[in-house]
Amino acid sequence: RIFATLPTDEVLRVMLDEGPIREAVAQWEWCREGWWGKKLMTVEVLLGHAEPDAVAELLAGAHRGAKR
Repeated sequence: RIFATLPTDEVLRVMLDEGPIREAVAQWEWCREGWWGKKLMTVEVLLGHAEPDAVAELLAGAHRGAKR
């Protein structure tokens, strides 16, 4: 299953549930909400400003969720 996409060199989209998306956006200024129509679907990571360890944490959470 797909749990992340890289639409550009600058943005990584990580597919998470709504709660973790909102937490990431509140915690890190380099994260923003990603919407698919009217549904909150991803956290968009601005890679030029992101902390690598935090991005790895987001990806690990998305990977766990994709395995459900």
